[in-house]
Amino acid sequence: MGYRTFSMTLGSKDHSHHSGNTLLHNGLNSCSARKVRLLRKAHVQAHLNFANEHLDDSESDWEKVLWSDETQIELNS
Repeated sequence: MGYRTFSMTLGSKDHSHHSGNTLLHNGLNSCSARKVRLLRKAHVQAHLNFANEHLDDSESDWEKVLWSDETQIELNS
């Protein structure tokens, strides 16, 4: 459901700049994604160095790695 459909369902004729107030009035919360910095040149170089160092690692070496995207999830917030 898009914002306009949602807004009409709640009886609001306002546009997106009032969506936070509309949600709050109906017992809901609004939030914005946190801005994330772009990688600095030093970080890009560090990633490239790591990739080059591990280019010839075997598949069994990579099976020992625990992968994470570092996403933070809040429950019952």
